[in-house]
Amino acid sequence: MSSCAIAEAVQKNELPDIAVQALAAPDSVVLYSLEPWTENPDADRNWKGAKFHGYNCLGQITLTGLDEQTAIAEFKKAVPKEVQPMALCFDPRHALRVVSGHHSYDFLLCYECAQMEVYVDGKQITTLSASGSPDILNGLLKKAGIPISFVFSDAYIKQQKAEEEKSAADWKRWLAATPESLRPFFTRPELAGISFGNNPETELAKQIPDENKRIHVLLAWNGSGAGPWSGYPSYEEMPEELLLRFSTAKILAVVETGPLSEAEMEGTARLFAGWDFAQKRPNDLKMVPVALKKELLEHTLESKDSDKIARAQHAFQ
Repeated sequence: MSSCAIAEAVQKNELPDIAVQALAAPDSVVLYSLEPWTENPDADRNWKGAKFHGYNCLGQITLTGLDEQTAIAEFKKAVPKEVQPMALCFDPRHALRVVSGHHSYDFLLCYECAQMEVYVDGKQITTLSASGSPDILNGLLKKAGIPISFVFSDAYIKQQKAEEEKSAADWKRWLAATPESLRPFFTRPELAGISFGNNPETELAKQIPDENKRIHVLLAWNGSGAGPWSGYPSYEEMPEELLLRFSTAKILAVVETGPLSEAEMEGTARLFAGWDFAQKRPNDLKMVPVALKKELLEHTLESKDSDKIARAQHAFQ
């Protein structure tokens, strides 16, 4: 396939003609409220209600008059003229079924995932980029007394906002601890560290020629993450990778030269109790002095993270 054909396919983002025609001349229009998943896996598995294209259906309403026109307009408006980034997931919470000319046309929409799937007589014919706000569709469902997905509840929105604020604070703290020479490669959390123009070890060595100082900086950086030692943001992997380019003996020599800062203590405990260290250097924990193990364990026990505590107990007891 030529690059021109690929570029054309990437840019094209419009409803198929048959779908446009159906939306322009519907015999009937039904709006669905879907729940693709909940925070209760048991509730999902034990769902006894109706399904729509395999998704839990919270309710549906046959639309007429102005409501019908409004819903159709919202689904059409959700399709931007150009392709936009789409999530890998697809969790539709709204769907529209239009019957026109003895054929059914289904439009499954996920604003969060930025996608719309279009079906004709039960067969998917395309996936499109989508954008916009669910507010108007939610308003139609609420007016009809139909439940909407839990993700639109005030409690969930408040929780998500709190998580976003925490993530932003975690990222800010992490960036502040990042060595200056490496910050240009950490412009956004989702892109962090994936495109180093040069070897990061080389870049860091230019900034901090002294190996001992470099290890101190890396230990503090390794201890400036979001908190967990597993299930952490992917951007937190770089300091551990750089630390493991030094021998365990070299790292221990630096650690034992003087008092460590809180971040350095956290970074040291995280390194020696980490999965990578255990896999790549399974015998090196024997090199860690008993007194240091005790100090690292006591530091970790102050945490409320049960996984972190369990890892430290396994490594240092």
